[in-house]
Amino acid sequence: MRFPRSLHTRLTLAYAAALLIALGGFAAVSAFFLFRLYEGQLDARLHVTAIGLRAFGDDIGDRLVLDKQDAAQFMRAVTPDLDGAIFRMDGSVAVATAAGIPPAIRNAVMTSGTSTTMQTVDAGPGGGELRLALSAFGRATRVGTVAVWASTQRVDDFRRLVALVFIIAIPLIVGTAVFSAGIVTRRGLSPLRDIAALATRIEATDLSLRLNPPSEQDELGSLSATFDRMLDRLQAAFARQRRFTADASHELRAPLSVIRAESDLALARRRQPEEYQRALESIASEADRLEELIDDLLALARAESGWPQVEAAVDLAPLVKEAVQRLDAVARSRGVRVEPDIADGAVVAGDPSALARVPLALLHNGVKYARDGGYVRVQLRRDDGDVRLTVVDDGAGFTKDGLKRATERFWRDDRVRGRGGSGLGLAIVRAIVEQAGGEIELGNAPNAGAQVNVRFPAVLQKS
Repeated sequence: MRFPRSLHTRLTLAYAAALLIALGGFAAVSAFFLFRLYEGQLDARLHVTAIGLRAFGDDIGDRLVLDKQDAAQFMRAVTPDLDGAIFRMDGSVAVATAAGIPPAIRNAVMTSGTSTTMQTVDAGPGGGELRLALSAFGRATRVGTVAVWASTQRVDDFRRLVALVFIIAIPLIVGTAVFSAGIVTRRGLSPLRDIAALATRIEATDLSLRLNPPSEQDELGSLSATFDRMLDRLQAAFARQRRFTADASHELRAPLSVIRAESDLALARRRQPEEYQRALESIASEADRLEELIDDLLALARAESGWPQVEAAVDLAPLVKEAVQRLDAVARSRGVRVEPDIADGAVVAGDPSALARVPLALLHNGVKYARDGGYVRVQLRRDDGDVRLTVVDDGAGFTKDGLKRATERFWRDDRVRGRGGSGLGLAIVRAIVEQAGGEIELGNAPNAGAQVNVRFPAVLQKS
């Protein structure tokens, strides 16, 4: 058996089933109490009538005395919907409203006691059942019995009427409620249908569509807003991927073109060993550039997709000192002085392998763009709950456009394009710093060149 898969249908049917069960339980409980109440009212009438009818007979000694006047009053006192009779001790009838008295009533009278009792007896063939009240005459001993009875047909008719009312009313109520619930559910689930329709229309090349819910106060509005934010992240991720692919293909094409050109030129005809050596040196240089570019691309891809988060505290001081040592030979080759001012205890949270690239990339840029014979100052301090890393060189500094775009990948200032580089260093630094919860700020130092300020949240050290 296949069940409906539509959420709207399932919710409506679930509501209908719950309502049907609730109404069925209510009907059963209500019918039970209504039946008991109706039966109790009938028993109360029979009981009160039986006791009241004892006033029409007198007991003299061990005999029941009932004159004609008492008999006439007895006949008028019994209501039309009830039957009654007064029996003597020998079982004979003194007076009765019914022409024929069922044998079951006579038997009940002969076996009755002195108290007023209620019982159900058989009315005979085709007569159904009778509800019977018996009350004895006599102050000391029983000298007669008053019997009052009524058919239980009215109780049965009442039961059938109540059952019929519930059988008709419950389906009508359920049907009306299900119809209303269907409308309400359809309107309530409309944001989900919008999400499904939007997801169907969206392609990887077009993620600009949004739900734009009017309110985020309810659950579906919050879901729609969450879906829109997810689309924002997906759109940004696809844009980064497309930009990364385009930039990478553009940057990789240049060294590959040089390698291809040098190879074709060297193979075009036989050449002198010196010419082959120059071609191989050019190919090796471009291969080094390719390797550096690929390493930077992989580092940037890992940084933008999220570096592994390491909960262990990382002291930046050893990482900055190591970067100074690694670039010392490059700096001395250009006569550039690296002036470190490094304070210990600059502890931040992050991945050591990722954080190590930050001072290395900043110092590498500083040494590369400093004047020949100039200087690069690097300072590491802990200040008011932050760890601050500052690198200043005495080069030309950032241009106005560079201050805005230098952290974009593959962006290079036109005036320094001849200095080489992949244009990924500051982009990698920004991705790592932001992943660690920090900030990077570009500027130009007074009477100097470029100044890069990096701030990390400091990690409190246990004493």
